[in-house]
Amino acid sequence: MGKCKECGIEIQDRYEYCINCNPSLKSKSETKFSENEKYKPHKIYYDENMIKGRIAEALIEQLFLSLEYSVFRYGMENTVPSVTKLIQGIQGEVADAIKMMPDFVIRPPKSERLFFVEVKFRKGGELHSDDEGRVKYLQKIYPQAYIILVSEKHIKSVQISDYVNKRKGGEFRYLAEQEDFDFPPEARDQIITFCRFASKFFSNV
Repeated sequence: MGKCKECGIEIQDRYEYCINCNPSLKSKSETKFSENEKYKPHKIYYDENMIKGRIAEALIEQLFLSLEYSVFRYGMENTVPSVTKLIQGIQGEVADAIKMMPDFVIRPPKSERLFFVEVKFRKGGELHSDDEGRVKYLQKIYPQAYIILVSEKHIKSVQISDYVNKRKGGEFRYLAEQEDFDFPPEARDQIITFCRFASKFFSNV
């Protein structure tokens, strides 16, 4: 029997180090750990954003339901969940159209009108520069869709084609002022209530 050069415990003669002190094994372990740590913050950041987005969607869904609107979950994960894995990594008009499906279809009470709605949470209350490409592409497929932007301070909306083409100012308006949705008079107070919900959920994130 021999002894480990590092810690002195008995080991087989053909080895210089025990398994705990072996430099080659130790460096591999440290490298693996550092790689895991390297990607861990990004994964946490992504998961947090996904959760915030889901909360924003739930908030808007409940807002419209409270106003007796019909709300249908429309996004890819709801309408065609079985296709999600099929189109991973695939480019093309059909795949892109599926990926770009807006979150909801809503219908005002006592109305035959339908609206596509895409919900976004942005802490600062404005779309990021990274959003612009997606919005322009979304406009090609669903030009009649609306973006509802949720932040910790307000809820705003704009029709995508107006935003991209700068029609009607092309700017987000407070949701209560969005005439296209045919809001009843009491909607303003309800929207303010949900803005307070949003502030409660997102003020510390």
